[in-house]
Amino acid sequence: MEQTDFRERVFSFFLPPEAAVLRRCAAGVRDLGEVCVYAGKAVVFFCENGARFCRKNGTLSDHPAQDCLRLDAEEMLRLLARAAEYSLFRKKEELGAGFLTVGGCRIAVCGAASDARIGAGGITSLHFRIPLISPPMPPEEVCGCLDAGSLLIAGPPGCGKTTMLKSCIRRLSGAGGGFKRVAVIDEREEFSAFVEGSPGCVTCDVIGCVPKGEAIERAVRLLNPEWIVCDELGSGAETAAVCRALNTGVRFLASIHAGTPEELVRRTQYRQLRQAGVFERVVFLAAGRPGRVDRILKGPAAEAFRKGEERVADARDRTSERGAFSAVAEPYGRGAAQVRGA
Repeated sequence: MEQTDFRERVFSFFLPPEAAVLRRCAAGVRDLGEVCVYAGKAVVFFCENGARFCRKNGTLSDHPAQDCLRLDAEEMLRLLARAAEYSLFRKKEELGAGFLTVGGCRIAVCGAASDARIGAGGITSLHFRIPLISPPMPPEEVCGCLDAGSLLIAGPPGCGKTTMLKSCIRRLSGAGGGFKRVAVIDEREEFSAFVEGSPGCVTCDVIGCVPKGEAIERAVRLLNPEWIVCDELGSGAETAAVCRALNTGVRFLASIHAGTPEELVRRTQYRQLRQAGVFERVVFLAAGRPGRVDRILKGPAAEAFRKGEERVADARDRTSERGAFSAVAEPYGRGAAQVRGA
């Protein structure tokens, strides 16, 4: 399945006249990342270069115009119901968490919630994420990190962390990685369609719709994996499950929200992972440039760096934190970076 298929799936949730407008607007867009609908406001395409607004004549505008396509809150509720196949009650747990996943497409839902049912107080916005089903193989420097051991992908929202994970899954479970046994923890059903639709994912299992902590333990107990993949580690229960599984010899490939090393070391979850020695490398992706590697960090190191190398501990923790990750790669600019100390 290609990205155009996911676009069509998202457009099919709209009424036929609205879907026809969106198809015409998207005809010349190659890097569509999100379709966002705000109550009473212009429908927006978010692309790599920013926001474009959908006009009723099938063209795009750099600014919201009077003739832009708009949906009110009631129309948005009906749109969400169609996306959920008119089973909003069955999806109440997902909706209570603020999202819905349909066929590999994640829909973020914003609005007032009552008894875990979004819609009782009105929907304010819907964000339809358009995944890239066939990402390229990971760059050479990331492949080197996978060969070294467990890898953490870090970056701000929207920088391509999930796409990078998919690229790495293709390599690990395909010919390039020696057909490693890979277990993907897919709590929000974002990886199932990718694995099923990618011939390169040969030795890959998916555990879907199960909380990450429970799914990690299930994977270790039942699947005998060499690698476990988790997207967006967040809770203490998830990091605790990773630390427990580490003692079984499995390697981890995971992502976490952190735009800089300073932000990373301030996260309690990361500190737990670092203390347990889970990850050999951290790859930071560049903000505003989806999928572009900004820097690669290696740990442990005795101290943070100054002057061109990232300081990884804030002032509060400089004397107490030990083993923080240190920079082993220059920021990736103009393709001239080389990994040092690997």
